Amino acid sequence: MSVAANGEMQQQLQQARSLIEAGQRQQASKLLTLLAGNFARRSLTGPDASSVAELAFFFSQIKAWNDAAHWFSRAVALAPDNALYHYNLATMLRFAGDLRAAEQALDRALELNPADAEAQHLRSSLRTQSADDNHIHELQQQCQAQGLSPKQRVHLHYALAKELEDVQRYDASFRALKAGADVRRQHLNYDVAQDEQIMAKIAEVFSAKCLQENAGKGFESAEPIFILGMPRTGSTLIERMLGSHSDVSMAGELNNFSQAMMAQIRSQGRPANIFEAIEASGKLDFRALGEHYLHSTRPDTGHTAHFIDKLPLNFLYVGLIKLALPNARIIHVQRDPMDTCYAVYKHLFTHAYPFSYQLDELGRYYLAYQKLMQHWYQALPDSLFTLHYEALIREPETTLRSVLSHCGLDWQADCLRFEHNADASTTGSAAQIRQSLYSSSVGKWRHYPRQLAELHSLLTAGCEGA
Repeated sequence: MSVAANGEMQQQLQQARSLIEAGQRQQASKLLTLLAGNFARRSLTGPDASSVAELAFFFSQIKAWNDAAHWFSRAVALAPDNALYHYNLATMLRFAGDLRAAEQALDRALELNPADAEAQHLRSSLRTQSADDNHIHELQQQCQAQGLSPKQRVHLHYALAKELEDVQRYDASFRALKAGADVRRQHLNYDVAQDEQIMAKIAEVFSAKCLQENAGKGFESAEPIFILGMPRTGSTLIERMLGSHSDVSMAGELNNFSQAMMAQIRSQGRPANIFEAIEASGKLDFRALGEHYLHSTRPDTGHTAHFIDKLPLNFLYVGLIKLALPNARIIHVQRDPMDTCYAVYKHLFTHAYPFSYQLDELGRYYLAYQKLMQHWYQALPDSLFTLHYEALIREPETTLRSVLSHCGLDWQADCLRFEHNADASTTGSAAQIRQSLYSSSVGKWRHYPRQLAELHSLLTAGCEGA
């Protein structure tokens, strides 16, 4: 490639970066498509591997997962000894549901860089490990290595815990899990008491009186379907089922609603703290908020009559959602409290949910969430559809028909064949939702009665007192 051509390519890549950072995804997509065409017309000896990998990364930033996977595979072809390219290819393949190829890419990444703990953790998550085919011995040795960073130690312990649980070595699994969670918690600045106070303040501001007095002031779009609640409750499963309907698209876990709310709050003066922001949120222009939210979801939405926003933490904004978008459907996914908390505890989140690494904090957060949800049910009767995960597993068609009816959707049998849905998934359940419906997660916490006894007592006392 000539120096001039290479300079033009780098300039276009930088322009794409600027468009993505400015949130101009449609323009970025057009530029990236043009760049990809130029790259494809050149031989493999044309663009260097780093430029191809950069193009792949930018495609991932605009959620073009298949394009990202294609160009990461080209980067791997150009630089087969670059472990990072193999890892990035694996993440895209996992999103797209090609789990076998993702595992092969991670195997190669780890051959090149055995110290990559994130690759170890991701590989462990791709399938249920067996007694004859696992990485337990390798992970045990790595966990005992000297000089590991806290981040490496956390990822290795979570990977080991997952594989030990898969082969039913439950005591050893929980020891590894707790070791990883404890290290993660040591490096977080978090106070569960503040979250408890925040949820109490939300209920105070969005009282039944406030909700009644401001009803009918919102933006009357029926496009959004919000699926919310605690994480790890089966929300991705119901998202995939609903997203298999011809009138519904999946927009993923969007932060758009809270971002639109904060933008309007700040336009009226910067609040001194979170509690002032909550107070201000009860006095917004609700119609403008709903319209701004809907507009901000484009171009991910607008292709079907409805779209799903699956951010669990939207449970904090149920009152505000109903004021801003009175015709939006809200599905609250619930699961057995102990199964919920154990599933949250054993999942290593990237950034969110800092309450999830210490069992007493997790229990307190769960009880505060339940209290806020009870407030929404009382203040907004008939506004939420409660979906019980166990009922969905036990009677999928009956339960799903009720959900579709709540959303004003006709029955389509494809909703039960969700595992054939080819759309990408970027959630922590990206591997599980490629399987048919299974019930093995129901009651899983019961493998740890001694380790979870205090959490069980806390939740039992809290739920009885509610």
